[in-house]
Amino acid sequence: PQRYTYEFTEREELFTVSFFGEEYKKALTFCGRNSGRDVDKAKETGLTPKELGGSMSFEEAEIVLICKKQYVGRLEEKCFIDKEPLKWYADKDYHYMIIGKIEKVLIKEV
Repeated sequence: PQRYTYEFTEREELFTVSFFGEEYKKALTFCGRNSGRDVDKAKETGLTPKELGGSMSFEEAEIVLICKKQYVGRLEEKCFIDKEPLKWYADKDYHYMIIGKIEKVLIKEV
């Protein structure tokens, strides 16, 4: 819930899962380490936002899954079989898990 992306996934019916080539590793690392609340990720990385009929991705993505939310639930400490990942939740601010139905698969032609 502390992530900026959470606002969008909470509000919207659709979400995307995007896959990029290795050449975008540096840009994606930047995106993972910086919040869209604080920086314009597209401007900082050179990625090109792309609207996809109710959801967003980037022009540079090689594969995009457009998904419709089916289930949303908060992760719970007691449900972690492997306790190692709990180190990332010192404040017990667990992520939400979203299960989606794939509505469309887009594959970039090269």
